[in-house]
Amino acid sequence: MMAAGCSKAQTPKAAESPGAEESTAVTAERYLRYDGLYCYIFEDNADYKTSSILRFYEDGGVIIASIQASETSSYFPKGDWFRRESPRYENLIGTYTLTENDIVLTTVDESGTIDFQGMVESDRLVLDFHSNINGNSGIGRVYEFYSFEELPEYVP
Repeated sequence: MMAAGCSKAQTPKAAESPGAEESTAVTAERYLRYDGLYCYIFEDNADYKTSSILRFYEDGGVIIASIQASETSSYFPKGDWFRRESPRYENLIGTYTLTENDIVLTTVDESGTIDFQGMVESDRLVLDFHSNINGNSGIGRVYEFYSFEELPEYVP
C-alpha cells in the first residue's frame, strides 16, 4: 500500500531499438531499471511510515535499506550514502538473477539476509519475501520505481 502523498508518476518504458520486432514475451531486462530506486512504503503506526528501498546494479548486485519517515524526514534516502560504493555497503551487497520477467534476489544487512522472488513489471516489482533474520514473510509486496530525478520530497 502506498502511503498518502506518494502517488506514482508514469514512468517511461525502456527505449526499444528502431525496427525491433515486438515480442509477446516481454523480458525483465527490458524493464528492470538501474537509474533509480524501487520503494515499498507501509504504515508502522500513526506517527511513522517505513519504506523498504531496493537499488539494483547491472552486474547483478543489489542493496537494501529501510527508512522510517516522520514529520521531519523523507521515505527516500537523501545524499549519496545509498550506493554500493559507500563504506556502509562494503560488505552488504546482495545478488539477483533474472529469467524472463521473474526475479530472485537475496539482500544483505548487518543482521543477515532476506530472500525475495517475484515479477518485474514496467515500473514496479511484485515480490514475495522471507527474512532469514526474524522469520517474517509476506506475499505480493509492490515496489514502485522512482528515478533519481523524480524522488518525491516528504510532505507532511
